[in-house]
Amino acid sequence: MPFELEEQGIARRIQTVMIILLLLLFILLPLVEVYFFIIAGGNIGALGVIGACLLTAALGAVLVRNQGLGLFFKAQEKIRNNQAPAQEMFEGLCILLAALLLLTPGFLTDTIGFLLLIPPVRRFLRDVLLDGLLFGPLTGGWVSVDDIREKTSTAPKNSQNIIDADYEVVEDTKNNT
Repeated sequence: MPFELEEQGIARRIQTVMIILLLLLFILLPLVEVYFFIIAGGNIGALGVIGACLLTAALGAVLVRNQGLGLFFKAQEKIRNNQAPAQEMFEGLCILLAALLLLTPGFLTDTIGFLLLIPPVRRFLRDVLLDGLLFGPLTGGWVSVDDIREKTSTAPKNSQNIIDADYEVVEDTKNNT
């Protein structure tokens, strides 16, 4: 019973975080984009802003296409070598998100979209997500990969030099004759 209550608490926190994220996405982001449009329009004019939006969308489409194809071929190669293309799947999601952001008119979304097309930025995001920095607050605290390993390990504490093995006694038949 207590486990069910804990799951409900986590579910409520996740729901609250999702509502806040959606509010930020659909209310705050457009307001920030409008602000940047007004600032840029005052400096380069309305046609300049429209041209910049079209240029970033076209450039983004070309970059996304090239990186997406390269990533597709890397994933195929890993599959051929019987390896899981986990890194490529994450990078593919980042490239898909970049494509969506670059096709959305706005300077902030374009900036985030272009950042997602930089491989070191994607690696950094992957490392942050694996360390649990994004999902830590949802579970009531920060969770790292080392914490998970420690909690799921069956080895006794401070047993780094212990090796668990099976053995079999084999008699030497050559020397016994």
